[in-house]
Amino acid sequence: MEDSFLGRFRKGLERTRDILGADVEDLVRGRRPLKPEDLDKVEEALIAADFGLPATRQAMEVLRAKSAQIWTGGAEAMRSMLRDEIRSILTRPTGVVPFATKPWVVFVVGVNGVGKTTTIGKLAAAWKAEGRTALVCAADTFRAAAAEQLEIWARRTGAPFHRGAEGTDPSAVLTDALRIARSKGHDAVLVDTAGRLHTKGNLMA
Repeated sequence: MEDSFLGRFRKGLERTRDILGADVEDLVRGRRPLKPEDLDKVEEALIAADFGLPATRQAMEVLRAKSAQIWTGGAEAMRSMLRDEIRSILTRPTGVVPFATKPWVVFVVGVNGVGKTTTIGKLAAAWKAEGRTALVCAADTFRAAAAEQLEIWARRTGAPFHRGAEGTDPSAVLTDALRIARSKGHDAVLVDTAGRLHTKGNLMA
């Protein structure tokens, strides 16, 4: 199971690298003076490579602020700046301190089939090994048998589990889970959610 998950993760990273690298390489290979619209192409390449809208905006703000250097240095300068900014974004501290509040609430989101439920099981097991208790909350009330699948992982890891009836409002399930977690002093609440894309603002809100 773990090898399969890591394999899919590596393939996803390779896909991002290949898409982004090919598009930027096309600009470099041209050896022509860059134009303002070339930055738009870089932005499109970042989005197409699933870099994420917030990170794409950050990278493009830096590139546009340094546009004078890019026009002088050409495509190689742009590629170097883009590489440095991506590295900066990926290595920047998030400022998130786990368990700074109690219960520490973790929403696990993603498209269908990427391993959200399995990841919750792994987190619950890892935190249990550290002496922490994580309540597993089945807030995916849309997919059939989602709660049952999650409950199996909760039982395997010995984690407390909370679910609502199928079709129940997910926010109501989570509200009950938080109340239970506070009353019993659990360290964290791991929240399973229905499959969604991170770019779908209405579903992420």
